[in-house]
Amino acid sequence: MRLLALVWVFLGLVLAWTCWVRLAKPNGLPGRVVLWLLLGAMLMVAPVLLSQGALLDSLGWTTSVTASGSRKAILAAGLVLAPIEHTALVLIVWPVYRAQRLHRLHAAVTAGIIVGLGFSIADGGWLIATSNSVGMLARVIVRCAHIIGGAMGWAAAASYDQNKHKHWFPAVWLLAVVVQGFGNHVAFGMGPGFTIIAIPTLLVILVGAIAALRDPKQQPPLAQDSDSFERISEDGGLSRPSGALRRLSRVSLLPERPTIHQIRVAWKHQHRPALLHWIVAGSVICLGTLLVALGVSVAAAHWLGMDLSRVDDGDTSSMVPLMLMGTFVLLAFPVAGYLVALASAADSVFEPGMGALVAIVLVIALLSMTAPVGVVLALAIAPLAFGLACVGAWFGLQR
Repeated sequence: MRLLALVWVFLGLVLAWTCWVRLAKPNGLPGRVVLWLLLGAMLMVAPVLLSQGALLDSLGWTTSVTASGSRKAILAAGLVLAPIEHTALVLIVWPVYRAQRLHRLHAAVTAGIIVGLGFSIADGGWLIATSNSVGMLARVIVRCAHIIGGAMGWAAAASYDQNKHKHWFPAVWLLAVVVQGFGNHVAFGMGPGFTIIAIPTLLVILVGAIAALRDPKQQPPLAQDSDSFERISEDGGLSRPSGALRRLSRVSLLPERPTIHQIRVAWKHQHRPALLHWIVAGSVICLGTLLVALGVSVAAAHWLGMDLSRVDDGDTSSMVPLMLMGTFVLLAFPVAGYLVALASAADSVFEPGMGALVAIVLVIALLSMTAPVGVVLALAIAPLAFGLACVGAWFGLQR
């Protein structure tokens, strides 16, 4: 395992160098700042691990579900490990923030990536070197990806507060701690098969990072999009192309692919108030579609000869049934969002999105009383499911 740990450290350093060349330099972060963030985060690993171990020993908690039970394992991952980790990373980024190096949002996100990567290099290398199982690599990847994602979030919030004189940093930092607690619990508390449920959260983090690092000045104007027949303007209204673009749009079978900005604009009501009855109907439709998807997934698993009872075992053999069920569940949300938007003749994704959110909350509340494993799965896919419901509603909007 020591050789694998050396490979992990080498690949991490290569990735850090790539981030410095491709992200830090273009966004105004000099080499000495990058070096401070990288080395400072790496040196923070030792005091963080020592303080976490001492606090867990004093409380009598462990991160393993089998050793401490589900409740204590979740508390250890979310209330002990995660706050100490992100507090240490904030201490590293704070001097850079005070030096006005994070004034640009892209620079702040890059700083979050580098400081999270530096911590992950040392932390992951130590965990892999001291482990006797190759399966630790998947756990380390899950844990480190959540660390980097959380650091990007609160670093971007710090930059936004500095520019707009707002106070979003505490809330975003707390959200990062919650997400990190989930990642720690999946990595350390559950069986290796459950690491698959971290994929939806990691996809949301990846999409958010790409959206934050995209340069709006490099995006082509809306008038140059030849595959769209209608667009949402800056004020939320729907505009139509003219001339040659209108002729091209007549052969288009699908509406334009949504961007995050367009969906955010489409979320706002411009022409009428929100319709409460369609929010209720949307939640019912979403729950019905979800039940149908679960039934189809069970039928597909039976046809493929899978044993769904092994999902609770947490070993690697449970990864395929979990992936199958999770895929069908996720596909239910864009279908439900599309149906609600189409049935309500909506010009906003607000009602379908809120209906999906209500359905997600109801499912989590129900699972909390019946299946604790299902709660973890529902919390894992909730952000991606909500986003997919909004994307599905986008395609069903009245145009």
